[in-house]
Amino acid sequence: MRLSSLYLSNFKAIGSTEQLIQFKPITLLYGPNSAGKSTIVQALHYLSEILERNNCDPGTTRIGGKLNLGGFRNLVHLHDPDTTIEIGICLFLENSLLPSYHDIFGSAEEDEHVRLGELLGTQKIPDLSEVQSLDVKLGVSWSRQLNHAYVSFYSVGFNGEHFATLATSADQKQTNLKSLNFEHSMFAVPREEDPEAETVGNVLQSLVDELTVQASSISGVENVTPLQIVSSFGALPEFDTLLPLSAPGDAVEDVDSDVFSQFTHYISRVIVGAGELSRDCLREFLYLGPLREIPGRHYIPELSPGLDRWSSGLGAWDQLYNEGDQLVDKINAWLADDKRLDAGYEIRFGEYKPLYVDSPLMVALQSDSELLQDPEWLSKELKSTPTKRQITLKDLRTNIELHPEDLGTGISQVLPVLVAALGHNKNIVAIEQPELHVHPKFQVELGELFIHAIKEEGIARDTVFILETHSEYMMLRFLRRLFETANDELPPGVNGICPDDIAVYYVNPLGDATDIVPLRLTEDGEFLDRWPHGFFPERKRELF
Repeated sequence: MRLSSLYLSNFKAIGSTEQLIQFKPITLLYGPNSAGKSTIVQALHYLSEILERNNCDPGTTRIGGKLNLGGFRNLVHLHDPDTTIEIGICLFLENSLLPSYHDIFGSAEEDEHVRLGELLGTQKIPDLSEVQSLDVKLGVSWSRQLNHAYVSFYSVGFNGEHFATLATSADQKQTNLKSLNFEHSMFAVPREEDPEAETVGNVLQSLVDELTVQASSISGVENVTPLQIVSSFGALPEFDTLLPLSAPGDAVEDVDSDVFSQFTHYISRVIVGAGELSRDCLREFLYLGPLREIPGRHYIPELSPGLDRWSSGLGAWDQLYNEGDQLVDKINAWLADDKRLDAGYEIRFGEYKPLYVDSPLMVALQSDSELLQDPEWLSKELKSTPTKRQITLKDLRTNIELHPEDLGTGISQVLPVLVAALGHNKNIVAIEQPELHVHPKFQVELGELFIHAIKEEGIARDTVFILETHSEYMMLRFLRRLFETANDELPPGVNGICPDDIAVYYVNPLGDATDIVPLRLTEDGEFLDRWPHGFFPERKRELF
C-alpha cells in the first residue's frame, strides 16, 4: 500500500481551511523558515501516535526520537482547546487487502460478502477485496469534563466516497455509528439480474432501518441512534477485532442473529480495517531529522535499533554496522564515484578481535610461549575473544583512514541521507534538510540519488520520500531530468522521470494561518503555477 494524501485542518500553522497534500514518490516541501513545512511531517507523527497508541496528547513519539510535539494544546491551531483538529490520510491499497476477522472468532473461511448475500437473498453484495483506496479521517478534541484530548469522530471512506462515521460524546460515555452510506456507488448494483430491481444498497439500508425501528419502539423515543459502539477508545475503534456493535434494548435480538453477525463482519472490514491499514502504513515511517549526530570513536551500535534512532541519524550508523559489506558497497557507489557525489572518501567496514595486554593470548605472544605451537589452544583463545566491528572512512587522496568525527560536517551529515535513501524499503521516508551543510554539487547529486531510489534501487514503489528542503540545486536537477526525459535527451545510464514522480509544495504563511500551495510541473520541467514569491528570487535580485 502507498500513502496517497494527507488532510489537515486546525493543526499547528494550518487553519480551519482544510489543506490537502497529495504525495508522489518524491514530494518536496519548500517555503520560508518557520512557515510550517515541518507541520506536514509532524502531522504524520501525530496520526501515528493516535492510531498506534490512542495517544491524542503526545510529547515525544514512538518514532520521532527527541522530537517533542508538545501535546494537544501545542498542536491545535492558535492553541485554542475548543477547536477540533481534523487529520486524515488516503491510502492506495495496490496489493494489500482489507483485513478479515473470521479467523479470530473461528467463523467459516467463506468470504463475508458471499455469506451475507446468502442470508439476504442476493448474490450481488460487493466483494470488499476489490476496494482500491481508503480514506481515514479523525477529529481530535479537548474534553473539559475529562480534562484530556480524545478522538471525537472517526470517519472512513473507500474508492473516493464516504462510507461511515463513528462519533462519541465529550464525556466518552456514548459512541455511536453516526452514519452508514449505502448510497456509495459500490452498492449501487441491482440485487438481482433485473436492472429494475432494488439495489444492494437498499437491501443493506433496510437492515439498518429495521434496527432503527426496533430500537425506537423499544425505547419509546423517536430518532434513537440505532447502533452503538461499546468502546473505551472514544470514536477510535479497537483494531484487530470486530466492531463491537450493539443497539438499545433488545433490538438486535429481534433481527436474525446470523444476519446481524455477518453484517457486523462485513462493515468491520472497512470501518476497522481502514484504521488498521493506516496504522500499519505509519508503522513503516522513517524520519531523519535536520541535525544528524556524529558517532564517537568508541561508538557501540544498537543491535536491534528502533526507528526512533533515525531522528538523530544514529540509526544510519547502526544499519551500516549491522548490515556490513553489502550496504557499505551500495553507499560507496554513491559516495566515492566521480560521476556521483565524488566526495573523496569511501566507507571501510572491518571486523577485528581486540587483544587485552593481560589476555592469555597476548601474554603467550609476548613471551613466545610454546602454547603458540598448539593449534587447539590457539583456536580456543581466538574463539573466546569477541569479534567487533568498525566503520571508518578512507581519504582516497591520502589513503588515511579516519573516524567519522574526524571528518568535516558535510560528509557526516549527508551519509545518513544516503543510507535512508538506499538502505530502506519503508512506506514513508521523511528527511528534513537533506542538503544541510553540503556543497551545491552534492545538492545536485542528491536530486539524482532520490531519482535512483524510486526507479532502480529495488525500493518498492510504495515508498514516498518527503523532503523538507531549501535547496534550489536539488530542484534544478529534477527539472533537468524532466526535460531530458520528455525530449529523449537523457545521458546513457541515467533514469528518467515524469510529473507523476514528483510533487512540489510551497508552504506559504498568510497571517495567522498557512496555505500549502501545490506547484504543478510539465513534462518539459516547467512550472505550471507561479511560485507565491518567485522561484528563489534572491538569485535574480543579487545578480541584477
